[in-house]
Amino acid sequence: MTNIPSIKIPVFLSDLCHYCMGSGNLKAMQSAKLLNLNKTIRVQDTEVECPHCNGTGRH
Repeated sequence: MTNIPSIKIPVFLSDLCHYCMGSGNLKAMQSAKLLNLNKTIRVQDTEVECPHCNGTGRH
């Protein structure tokens, strides 16, 4: 049996979703307001499925 090299097909940038950049998920930074100090702090980010590509990462 011969050793056949694997061929990788390049991903074209024009095929990727422009909103999630091919990941299929969108991240949103969340902030929480401290009541007595009148400041905001960053809390855990939220990750949701991209509504533009339905989570596929492609158009």
